[in-house]
Amino acid sequence: MNTMMWRNVVDAYLRDKGNEAADTLIESSRRPVSDADIAYLAEGLAHSGEVLERTELSVDIASTGGPGSLSTLLTPLALHSMGFVVAKLAVPGRPAGAIDSLAQIAGFKSTLTFEDLKRALAKGGIAHILADGTFAPADIQLFQRRQTAGAVNLPPLVIASLLAKKIALGISIVGLDVRVFQGGNFGSDTQSAREHAKRFNRVATLLGLTSICFISPHDGLPQPFIGRSESLLALKSVLDGTAGPWLHEHATICLLMALRTVAKRGSNVAQVPPLNLLRRSLQTNLEQQGATYDAFEAAARTAESAQRKVLRAPTDCFVELDVQHLRAAIVSSRAAEEFADDIGVTVVRRSGSWCEAGAPVALIRCASAEAFDQVAGAFRFSSLPSTLTLDVQE
Repeated sequence: MNTMMWRNVVDAYLRDKGNEAADTLIESSRRPVSDADIAYLAEGLAHSGEVLERTELSVDIASTGGPGSLSTLLTPLALHSMGFVVAKLAVPGRPAGAIDSLAQIAGFKSTLTFEDLKRALAKGGIAHILADGTFAPADIQLFQRRQTAGAVNLPPLVIASLLAKKIALGISIVGLDVRVFQGGNFGSDTQSAREHAKRFNRVATLLGLTSICFISPHDGLPQPFIGRSESLLALKSVLDGTAGPWLHEHATICLLMALRTVAKRGSNVAQVPPLNLLRRSLQTNLEQQGATYDAFEAAARTAESAQRKVLRAPTDCFVELDVQHLRAAIVSSRAAEEFADDIGVTVVRRSGSWCEAGAPVALIRCASAEAFDQVAGAFRFSSLPSTLTLDVQE
């Protein structure tokens, strides 16, 4: 599609934001489009609502989506602790995004007016809000239509949507956690993800942003806590210094992302912030949005004490986890409310590990036997590991 035709399609959608115009834009994005075309769409989506003035120290790390990562919960705290202004505009996750996890905390305001957001950033330097009709509303409407049309993972639209949110909130430095998994928004393999990441960086440059991408191959889960309340429990474990090896490894990767992102702008910060500064940044964020650190800890304690059913290995075996099945099971079993939190999973055994008969494999928080069975179906048991191969030469 040539640039003039693409821009006509984009302009038509931005004028009326109707389903027909959105569908035309979605179909047009399936054809080859240039980096400049994607930048044009990102600008248009961003300026469909309020836009904050861009500042040199404003930074955010986004993600391409995918189950299990805590990067969008942890990196804002690290970036803020290092002296940067962090403004995050997000949509609810499937199965658990950062904003819908924070919404489980009593008093937390997931949306702010334009003026309230400016005050929060001026006073505290950090805010994390749900995308609504205030910032980039055309992006939100297009995203909802993409969900309906099964077109969430079209890279040109993914890139434009991610960057539109950064433009709308005045971000000048952007990191991107590119999560590679079956059905991922930047592809199901590392090579595809790298190509789309390079394009993201090129489009960001056209828009005057400094950017960096991190490729995260996810053959399994990056950490064991899956669910909205479970994410809060994981975050508290990290901030308290009690995280187990699996979670600690993931948290370290997230904090290194923050370091590498600000280094793109010449920051000389040489180490990840200590836990007390991360806790202070979370406290600041919560207080600017109507909650408290005590309320966060209470939500985490509630999550910890919630009743869970134990899934056990049926025999001596290797356990394998189908992450996409797990994701679908949680999403399909969840109540319809926007921030419903009636199901979650804590994985006890990593995919590919050996289990003795009767050993706990997962702890499943759910309200029905049907939901338990759906989640349990994501775990497979076999006498041989499917993820390991031998390179034999004779």
